[in-house]
Amino acid sequence: MQVQIIFSTFLTLVSMWMSGGPRDLLGYLSTDSYWRAKGTHVSVETLAKDLPEPAAVDISKWIDELSAADPKVRESAGKKIVQVGPGALPQLRTAMNDPNPETSSRARNLSAKIRDVSQAASIRRLMAIRTLGEMKNPAALPLLRPLLKSPAPFVREYAQAAIARIENRAATPNGISQQQRETDVNLMPAKVDMVGQIAPTGAVDVLPIDRIIERLPLGASLAQKGNAIDKATAQIIELADSIGNIRIDCVTFGWFTGPVNQPGNAVFIGRGQYDSGAAIDALRKSGLERKTVGGMEVFMLDEDTALLLPDDHTAVLIPAETNGEVPIARTVAALKKGAGDLAVNVDLWKIVKSIDTKQPFWIATKVNDGLRQVIEILAPFQSVAIVGRVAGPDKVAIQLDAIGSDPNAAKAAVSETVAGVQQTIQQAQQEQKMIAMIGPAVQFLQSVQVESNGASGTLKCEITGDQILSFLLQWKQSRFGADVNVQFPR
Repeated sequence: MQVQIIFSTFLTLVSMWMSGGPRDLLGYLSTDSYWRAKGTHVSVETLAKDLPEPAAVDISKWIDELSAADPKVRESAGKKIVQVGPGALPQLRTAMNDPNPETSSRARNLSAKIRDVSQAASIRRLMAIRTLGEMKNPAALPLLRPLLKSPAPFVREYAQAAIARIENRAATPNGISQQQRETDVNLMPAKVDMVGQIAPTGAVDVLPIDRIIERLPLGASLAQKGNAIDKATAQIIELADSIGNIRIDCVTFGWFTGPVNQPGNAVFIGRGQYDSGAAIDALRKSGLERKTVGGMEVFMLDEDTALLLPDDHTAVLIPAETNGEVPIARTVAALKKGAGDLAVNVDLWKIVKSIDTKQPFWIATKVNDGLRQVIEILAPFQSVAIVGRVAGPDKVAIQLDAIGSDPNAAKAAVSETVAGVQQTIQQAQQEQKMIAMIGPAVQFLQSVQVESNGASGTLKCEITGDQILSFLLQWKQSRFGADVNVQFPR
């Protein structure tokens, strides 16, 4: 998997967030589509059946028997634990760290078996809670209030949101702290020339994929759009039923652009909530190459891409260009220590410190020779800072500041950029007559303002999620052909 493919997937996620979309995977499912796919008639009574908390059962005796000398006793204990279902998972998680390898290994296998059959039920529960909120029926309040004390992932937050909706008040948003954002930045390695972060605001809890597709100017027929909606919905349900809901609160990334003949690499740190055990189970079944680095299990998506799932709140992706360095050991060490060595990169660190890192989107870049070869317009500059601020519903205002040392070179670069934007607008306006999806991209280009100030240059623009999706769809068409089909990264 090449760095470019990883980056395009990352841009897809960014576009969803910028379009005011939710941070939860389930937020891209409409309740109507979900229950229709499940063949369920919706009412307070039918949804109530999916709400009860899994019964907690003391399985300590059976856990002790998992390491019994008699294989029949071990087998019997395992069957009894599986029959308990999700209520056994908390004690099995503890048993997975048991010093006895027989106990820990069997506890891990039993957890996987239970999750295989219970994950879909957990998703049904969350969708039932959300649906009750959307119905705004006060009769659901007695069913929802006990869930405010649920220890299960996502249940308490979903119940809070549903109750708030029924009571016609705003729910309290759950976001990531600035302290945690700073901690994730500090996990980055020193060998990067770009570092950035996106922390979505979660402007809305729900933005179903059918609404996203329907509002895009794809130039497709209703039947084609309907087909794309059905496929995307099925993919989301399949993914959720397999590994559970996923919430992304923040993505922090570091990028190294290697000079000529030196491949680059990147590190992405996702922060949020998910079932790491279920995700690990799915990856193990996939047959991917696995290795242990610093005591942490690492999955190789291919020879140049590593995935680490250290806990239920963190996921780390390390992609590299072909034959590039995949800094797994250094990343594992940073995760364990809680800090990397980014501050050693003094020049880049100064740029980071000059940026308002409390904003939902920012990038700090030290322009080295490798980056100049990739983006020639940056040749006159030594540093670039990009900050994105919420400018209203479905809109982000972005400002790029490039700092150099040669005023004449900076002015020339700005003039070239202005000319390039104008030329692109003219070409896009002509193409728009034949390709409807280009419309949002034209609107974005028309918002671009570029100016020079001595040895520095500034670019300002406003962008919406629809516009980013428009760019991505055009990229997909140019690379893979004209058959437009919106799919989620899997």
